[in-house]
Amino acid sequence: MSNGYRGRGLTQAEVDAITADFRSAGGVVDQGVDAQRYLKQRGAGGLTLNEETILLPASPTRTAVYEELVHVEQFRRGVIIEAGRGGILRFEIEAAETLIRNRHAWQLPADEVRQVIENLRKMRAELQRLKAGQ
Repeated sequence: MSNGYRGRGLTQAEVDAITADFRSAGGVVDQGVDAQRYLKQRGAGGLTLNEETILLPASPTRTAVYEELVHVEQFRRGVIIEAGRGGILRFEIEAAETLIRNRHAWQLPADEVRQVIENLRKMRAELQRLKAGQ
């Protein structure tokens, strides 16, 4: 789940181009009214429901789109999110690391990558805090 990134929102043509392979393999990119409402309620800039469905805002950032596609690949690999013990943090940390590794290939804007790096630092610190409390 992307909390959203401050940056330039993509046009629909850009979203379609980035998600073309996902959609041609049967994936669904839901940017409808209900998806927008749900994302707003969750405070999310995108959400991956499973290996076949992602929700995106009307004008997501490039990084938000790629983050949700990374989560799709995690689901397809069978990654399990453990309840408690930082399971969601590990899932999000892996996604952030993937975004950073692929930032050039995916042409992620530098300002958005800086946000990913800052989020990654915070998530790692939170995971360490949780481990220390066990």
